[in-house]
Amino acid sequence: MYLQYIFIFILYSLYIEYSPSLGNIWLRPDHNNNIVFCPYNLLRFIIQPFFNPHFWQYNLLDINFLVFLIFFLILYNNIYLIS
Repeated sequence: MYLQYIFIFILYSLYIEYSPSLGNIWLRPDHNNNIVFCPYNLLRFIIQPFFNPHFWQYNLLDINFLVFLIFFLILYNNIYLIS
C-alpha cells in the first residue's frame, strides 16, 4: 500500500538532486569540497510549498513535492487500473 509513496519519494529526491535547474539539495559539497549527505535540506525543500508561495509559480511546479506527488499518484493509479 505504501510502496508507491516510497517509490515517488525516491523518484522526487533523485529528480531534484539531478535536475539541471536545481541540484545539490541533499548531496552538497562541504568546506573541504567533499560531498556530504544532508537529508535535512531535502525535508526542508519538501515543506517549502506550505510556507513559501513562490513554489506555486507555474515554472516551479515540477519541483513542488505536492504537485509531483499528485501527478505520479494519478499516473500510478491509472496504470494500475489499466493492467
